[in-house]
Amino acid sequence: MLLFLLTCGGRAEAIEIGNLHVSSHLGEPLKASIPIIATQEEEVSSSCVSLVRSESDNGIFQLTHAKLEMQNEQGKQVLWISTRDSMNEPIIMFQLSLHCSSDGVISKSFTVFLDPPAFRKPASPVIPVAQAPAVRLPEPEKPVRKGEIVVHSGDTLSGFALRRYPENAFARRRYIAALLMENPGIVPNRLQVGAVLRDPDMKSYHAPLPKPAEIQKPHPVEAPKQAPKQAFRLNIATETPPQAQKDAAKPTETQLIAQSDNQTVQLKQLRDQVKSLEEKLTELQGRLTLANRLLARLNTLKTQPREESSSLPNLILIAAILLILAISGGVSWYLRKKKAQTALMEQYLNPAPASRPALIDHLDYFESDTPDHHKW
Repeated sequence: MLLFLLTCGGRAEAIEIGNLHVSSHLGEPLKASIPIIATQEEEVSSSCVSLVRSESDNGIFQLTHAKLEMQNEQGKQVLWISTRDSMNEPIIMFQLSLHCSSDGVISKSFTVFLDPPAFRKPASPVIPVAQAPAVRLPEPEKPVRKGEIVVHSGDTLSGFALRRYPENAFARRRYIAALLMENPGIVPNRLQVGAVLRDPDMKSYHAPLPKPAEIQKPHPVEAPKQAPKQAFRLNIATETPPQAQKDAAKPTETQLIAQSDNQTVQLKQLRDQVKSLEEKLTELQGRLTLANRLLARLNTLKTQPREESSSLPNLILIAAILLILAISGGVSWYLRKKKAQTALMEQYLNPAPASRPALIDHLDYFESDTPDHHKW
């Protein structure tokens, strides 16, 4: 069993990871043990141990579902690593990390080369009592021709690629793909022992792709010449003289002056209406004050003795008359206001024409028989 260990030197730590011991072979489930050297104060359990891919491994990580179990053997802690699946790759690289140390995370990388079962040490010979039967010699292997690969026990496609390209992971992937293309009937994980595979010629896979046929471009066809179009002329308008601008703006100024005059007249009329309304309001307030006084007088009469009750109907009559006068005054004020608004609207909608100067009837003047006329 050949084993390489990659470790990082450093100071003495409370927990140390020992060397790896493998008790399985190629094509069998992995079974390996690693002693964990720790002090009495440090306790290591399987929950604080993890396996990760090594930084130098570019292939498929095969220990994803590996089982980790910590056992105590003769007072020493031993970590057992086992898998259910068979290990068909001769090289396994992984990194072991411990997370429960007081010094932090402790890691150690391992690279394992698994030997095939044929390289097991032979058992000690046993002297037979009876005569041993004749041993059948193995048949000689068929000569391997160039371009062929004979499958032996434990061989895998990854192993073929690793033997051919040990330092180029990309070339190994291309070689495995070429093997599958050259041998379409094989199953990658179940190679039949004794089968002969066609070894692909990798030069043909690296050959450049043929160039596509050149497409002939059609000859350009000259477009018919057209008569030259009339050149575009840019006409710049001359600036309008200031006097013309003033003449054009005169009607607008006249309209603004007329509108201003109309607004002034309307504002004056509205002020007059407001003044008239204030006068009416003052008059109504005076009447309401008088009515309130009469009502107060009536309330006073109610509290007087019955002897003065004979004058109560007269006071009620007077109050009713005053109330009727107040109502009639309010109605007349509202009618006047309505009439004034109607007249204002008619004046605004139908303005009166401007007054014209009186014409002199020259004919009557000359036909008159006044002595002044004859004298002139």
